[in-house]
Amino acid sequence: MSGSRILGRLVVAAFAAFGLGLVLVGRTGPAPAPGAAESPRRISESGRTPLEDEAVSGALAAGLRPATDEDADESEARGELRDLYGDYRPYFVRGD
Repeated sequence: MSGSRILGRLVVAAFAAFGLGLVLVGRTGPAPAPGAAESPRRISESGRTPLEDEAVSGALAAGLRPATDEDADESEARGELRDLYGDYRPYFVRGD
């Protein structure tokens, strides 16, 4: 048996062992953030989650103001994004 075949079988066995380990141990998500008692998926009238509203309120209290859609310049790219997503907010990003 050639060295590359042995190496290939070892790689496959290592991935299989890793997958089996994930299944047996299980996955746990990160601990909830402090103050995250409310569901982060609930959306308020502002279109933001409760935690996002809290962050905006903190910025307002510090004398800042959030950017609005009107602050963005019109462009062909912005129009294409609006066509693609419908409700496109140029200064709002939500990640996972």
